[in-house]
Amino acid sequence: MYKIIWTPTARKAYLSTLKYWAKNNCSNNYPKKIISAVIREEIELQNSPLFLAQYIKKIGLIKNIGLYRKFLMKGKFALYYRIDNKSEEKRIVIRYFRSTSQKPL
Repeated sequence: MYKIIWTPTARKAYLSTLKYWAKNNCSNNYPKKIISAVIREEIELQNSPLFLAQYIKKIGLIKNIGLYRKFLMKGKFALYYRIDNKSEEKRIVIRYFRSTSQKPL
């Protein structure tokens, strides 16, 4: 089983997204759905990190980015992550959390 680690950048984007939707909708219902989807995805990543993942070799002009991408909530959000098998402890490092309606990375 893999340990999930969020980078500060990914954590900040995730929390900003939750705050945006709570303020925009004047309700916590949609942020709660996002939280539930992220928790489900973390559990799935721990057990099977490559299931339905898309390998991203480059984004724009950045080559050799080497991240995997998984979509959440019918493609509304995406997690970008790296699998680290080299350390003693197997880890998945979530590098980015993005809304798919945002400008691409």
